[in-house]
Amino acid sequence: MAAINNLKGTPVKDGKVVYSEQLETSLHFAVILMYEPFYEGKNIANHQHSTQLYCEALITTGSKHTWGNGINSLDEADWLEKVKSTDQFKPLREELKTIDGFKVWQIAYKFDEHEEKEKDENGKEIKVKYKTRRVKWLVEVPKMSMLKLCGVS
Repeated sequence: MAAINNLKGTPVKDGKVVYSEQLETSLHFAVILMYEPFYEGKNIANHQHSTQLYCEALITTGSKHTWGNGINSLDEADWLEKVKSTDQFKPLREELKTIDGFKVWQIAYKFDEHEEKEKDENGKEIKVKYKTRRVKWLVEVPKMSMLKLCGVS
C-alpha cells in the first residue's frame, strides 16, 4: 500500500499496516505505522507541522477506501445507529480479546434526537421522532506492545 490516510484527514507518505489480525467477520485489529514529511502548506485549520512518525492501533472493518487524491484508508469499525424514540438501542457487544489478550470493546457516543417528516399508510405527512448514536470499536494496546508491533526497540 503506497499511502494510508492517518484518520485525521491528512495524507501520509509511506504509511503501512505493520500488523493485522482478524477478530471475526468484518472486524480486524490493525496497527499502522505512518510517516508524515514536513508539511509546508496550510490545511483548513491553518496547521503547520514538522516531520512525524507514529504508530496507531485501531479496529477496522477490513475494507479499504481509495480517495480521489489516490490516498488509501482503512474503514474504521464505526457506524451510526438510528431508532424511533420509543425504541431501545441494541445493547453493546461484550468485550473481545486479541490473540495477545488486548482488550477490544464497543463504546456509544454522540447521542442525538431529531424529528423527520414521513408519510403514514394513508399518505398523510407526519413527524416521527428518532434518536441516534455513534457506535465504535476500540482497542487498548500497552506502550511496550505497540513499540514491538511497530518494530521499534
